[in-house]
Amino acid sequence: MDIFLDTHKNFKNKKTYMKKNSIKNEIEELFPYLEKPSRYLGNEINSVQKDENVKLNFLLAYPEIYEIGMSHFGIQILYNILNEQDDVYAQRVFTPPEDLEKLLREKNLPLFSLETKKDMKSFDIIGFSLLYELNYTNILLMLDLAKIPFFSNKRDENYPIIIAGGPTCFNPEPIADFFDAIVIGDGEEVVQELSRTYIMYKNEGKQKVLKQFAKIRGVYVPALFETFSQKAKQTKIKKALIKKFDEKFINIKQIVPYGRPVHDKLRIEICRGCSSGCRFCQAGMIYRPVREKKVEDILYYIKKAISETGYNDLSLLSLSTGDYTNLSFLIDNIINNLEEDNVSVSLPSIRADKLNEDVMSYIKSARKTGFTIAPEAGSQRLRDVINKKLTEEDILKTAQNAFSFGWKVLKLYFMIGLPTETMEDIEEIVKLVKKLKSFKRKINLSITIFVPKSHTPFQYEAFIKKEEALKKILYLKQELKGTPLLKINYIDPNLSELEAIISKGDRNISNLIFKAYQNGAKFDAWSDKFDYTIWESAIKESNLDISYIYKKRSEKEAFPWAHIDSLVSEEFLLREREIGLKEELSDNCIYGKCSNCGICDFKEVKPILFKKEEKTYKKKTEQTVEYEKKVFKFTKEKNSRFFGHLELINIFLKHFRMAGVNLKYSEGFHPIPEIMFFDTLPLGMESLSEKFYCQIDKKNDFKNLIKKINNTLPEGLQIVSCKKIEKKRDIKMPECDIYSVISKDSFDTQKLENFKEAHSFFIKKRNKKGVTKDIDIKNNVLEIKLKTKNTLYMLTKNRLRPTTILKNVFGLSDDNIKRIRVIKINSLNSLDENYEDRP
Repeated sequence: MDIFLDTHKNFKNKKTYMKKNSIKNEIEELFPYLEKPSRYLGNEINSVQKDENVKLNFLLAYPEIYEIGMSHFGIQILYNILNEQDDVYAQRVFTPPEDLEKLLREKNLPLFSLETKKDMKSFDIIGFSLLYELNYTNILLMLDLAKIPFFSNKRDENYPIIIAGGPTCFNPEPIADFFDAIVIGDGEEVVQELSRTYIMYKNEGKQKVLKQFAKIRGVYVPALFETFSQKAKQTKIKKALIKKFDEKFINIKQIVPYGRPVHDKLRIEICRGCSSGCRFCQAGMIYRPVREKKVEDILYYIKKAISETGYNDLSLLSLSTGDYTNLSFLIDNIINNLEEDNVSVSLPSIRADKLNEDVMSYIKSARKTGFTIAPEAGSQRLRDVINKKLTEEDILKTAQNAFSFGWKVLKLYFMIGLPTETMEDIEEIVKLVKKLKSFKRKINLSITIFVPKSHTPFQYEAFIKKEEALKKILYLKQELKGTPLLKINYIDPNLSELEAIISKGDRNISNLIFKAYQNGAKFDAWSDKFDYTIWESAIKESNLDISYIYKKRSEKEAFPWAHIDSLVSEEFLLREREIGLKEELSDNCIYGKCSNCGICDFKEVKPILFKKEEKTYKKKTEQTVEYEKKVFKFTKEKNSRFFGHLELINIFLKHFRMAGVNLKYSEGFHPIPEIMFFDTLPLGMESLSEKFYCQIDKKNDFKNLIKKINNTLPEGLQIVSCKKIEKKRDIKMPECDIYSVISKDSFDTQKLENFKEAHSFFIKKRNKKGVTKDIDIKNNVLEIKLKTKNTLYMLTKNRLRPTTILKNVFGLSDDNIKRIRVIKINSLNSLDENYEDRP
């Protein structure tokens, strides 16, 4: 009997299907062929492994590659909230890069979750986090690889419920045909309600579940909304809103990604919402009101999060960190209380007028690579139009302070195409940049194009014509050409036009996205992969008139997002637009008078601010630490062989910090832990005998320390010994290595005999400088012999990689080499050393 014959039964028994369709082994066989296999291991610090026999299997999806997706703080929050529920298991999936996509298609394998390598289609709910319109084709790529129909009306009970959330969902119509439900607003409480509702109604079928979803505040079910509108034409989807933050919304068990994610730091959200009122900024409108967290809570959970993650770089998150009432007091406490952990603090979002000398002095120990100021407009007139409360004096003074405190590079962000903009405003950008160049420091100038966004005072405005945008960009390039230490980056006007088409569009855009994906569009946010000709063809095929983006909207015209209630009133948006066009500023409602935006009732919904703390933290007395050199021996087996060298260093450092190990740091401008590995294993090679050394506080109890570290290390990584370094020879690089080699195919015995009998065996090898030399590998291979037809042992000098030797001796292809398992058994400091595993 077909498992899908009874669809209602299938919906209730999806877990049976999951158990019968394990693809884990097949997926893991792909790892040797991937550029960065560690992306897919799913066993990072604080990743969750659960019994899959739960009431709800929830897959969190992000339509970008791992390094970008794991930098999204929201997915970390949802992951923890869901996994804290005993009857829910949340896993993750990201858009695969080209190498994995190609292999999945070649092997006819589906896209899978990281934690258990389960087929996406096997999950009960898939939730996409959407932050940028140009990621939308990646949604279809992921569904395609999962063999899930794109359009919700084509998905029956056999398929997961697919939902979306994130800031772009405040105009949900361009993607409404793809999703069963869309979350508008804060997701923390909604995702818990969705989970409870699904578990309660799942046995009654998918349609019943969706009808119940539609009753949850902040949840939009596109297929049902038209019916509701007929019953009550004034029905609107009100955004979900967390009225008050407390400790349950501080995420301490953050997953620590492998590799180099875009944001590789411990992130603590100190405030949500922004009161600055920039008229172009969607986030500043949809995340109102301002809700701060208590200093005591933040400090307590930072300390706990450091011990849970091993991070020592800390980022304080907020839309406008400088507006946090007790920022100076908070940073003062962090720096002094966590000084022994070598914690550095960064503030990713802070306005130039808020970054004073006191705050700068607190974070002066951080790595000072790039300092950001976003004037957005060159002239004071246009900054007043957009309500950017920033003067030229603020900009110049902040830049001067930043350079005096050690920052090396100034990053400047400007927009073109803002409402009322003239060439005089563009000329003012040139003048301001030239004034900043007087500091004789590096400046990276980024030019973006204004795209009117929903639920903002400027949602009524037109998008600038591409030709005009390009003219202004070329003017800036020409006027600043040849300026020393200045680098100019600008966005492709075609890319911004596409963003405007999608973000200002209606449901017809779903078909456009579908057509573009069919024609080959994906990773459109990447400049090297974006192909506007694909979209031009899709626009023609869809018979879409895009002239709407170039027209101003009248105040009476209904927007495609008119049924979405951000809780900020239309009257406020119109009033702000009018004030802006008069070139007037509005108050920041935290420091000035209430702006009457409509979101606060001042009972349940209101700004949450705390009294300013004037006291300062008393610095601890510095204690002298005695260090001693230790050499650690460890194994690197199983899937841990797919960690690169830098990833390996990062893993050990973080696990040492989690265990409370006090490592010695280097001296100088930016201290780093002093750790040195004896060898750099190539990706994919295993070892039973790797070593590194470092200097550690003498007070550490090493027996308990090793046990504690081993309990949290990924499978395959284990510390087997720790010894004090007495003499230099204890850290001498080994002279030769012993390897065991296991192949799925039989080794060619004749080729092995030919090699053994040869007086010399020259190969060509290119060094790091690109120079090719002839090398006799007979001088490097001291002994080689077969144990079985599929297994051999080698004793080699460590000048050549064993894979290089095997490839040349047996004439193996790159594909053959990837199918071979190479294990370093041990290393010998001397050829005279007698060792039992020597072949």
